[in-house]
Amino acid sequence: MEAKELIIVIPAYEPDYLLPELIDKLNEYFTGHQMIVINDGSKGKDELFEQVKNKENVTLLTHEVNRGKGAALKTAFAYIKTLGESYVIVTADSDGQHKPEDIYRVYNFYKKYNQGLVLGSRKFDGDIPARSAFGNNCARFLLQMCNGIRLNDTQTGLRAFGSDLIPFLLSIKGDRYEYEMDMLALASKRSIPIHEIAIETIYINNNASSHFRPVRDFTRICSVILKHTLPLFISLFFYILGFVFLYLQFKNHEALKEYRFGIGIVASGIFALFIHYVMNALNICNGNRYVYKNKRSCIYYIFGSLLLTEITLGISYMLWYLTKLSVLAFILGIVISFVLLILEVYIFALKSKLYEE
Repeated sequence: MEAKELIIVIPAYEPDYLLPELIDKLNEYFTGHQMIVINDGSKGKDELFEQVKNKENVTLLTHEVNRGKGAALKTAFAYIKTLGESYVIVTADSDGQHKPEDIYRVYNFYKKYNQGLVLGSRKFDGDIPARSAFGNNCARFLLQMCNGIRLNDTQTGLRAFGSDLIPFLLSIKGDRYEYEMDMLALASKRSIPIHEIAIETIYINNNASSHFRPVRDFTRICSVILKHTLPLFISLFFYILGFVFLYLQFKNHEALKEYRFGIGIVASGIFALFIHYVMNALNICNGNRYVYKNKRSCIYYIFGSLLLTEITLGISYMLWYLTKLSVLAFILGIVISFVLLILEVYIFALKSKLYEE
């Protein structure tokens, strides 16, 4: 099959015989393509990588020490950038879990639409290793909560995109498994289209060859997603701080002390909104400057934030009336509003379509 503009990137750490087998199958399946294999500091695999290096259409890049999957991918992207040509890039794993047919389908889907990021997504049903199912489900939930995008498979290594995305991909921090999650989070922030195409789910020997460290790597993945909510939590802190300050400031003010509760909520809410705006506009603490990329999204965002402030005001007033504890009522009002916000994001998150082509 003709694929003259294709480069297949395969990061490899401590691979086995499945890697040269995959390369042989890809050479049979594709014509006019290139493959870049990255030896990510594997030990005792010199003979295997020498065999890989001598295969047709393969360029071998080597890390002297293990630096992680993200670092291996970035090494390949930096190399492709030096070639000075436009390519379709497909990344695939070295452990035999991606069939050549699925690699071609993901590549062909990108060629059809010629935009964004295409994921080869597995269906997590049937006999799936517990750690794989648990990790993917948790990552899906967190990505949905923090970025408002619902994907079927956030951990897939089979992805296709154009070489025009290389500057963006090289700017992403992280060198291990968290890199691929950050790619999705930042792509959604930049409104880069993300498509999913269903692929066959393959786990060889119950995924025994995986180098994914359940505790450490999953913690890294979670931290990557949660870091994108820092502007929200920082502005929330200023919301509470501003309310307490204004409430105490007007406590002995004859004309305003009766209205200090409402003034504190509204004024501190507007101040917190301003803080959030600045952090996003200037991309401080992983803010999303792209939320203000056009007038419509900016108005929508500000309107939604003010509406949330009004909801907090209403709930807090009700709790204040019931408890007569001002600060407690305000904090409970924020907590309830925050839960409602999370529920709204969960229900109305942008769901990716899983194509069955």
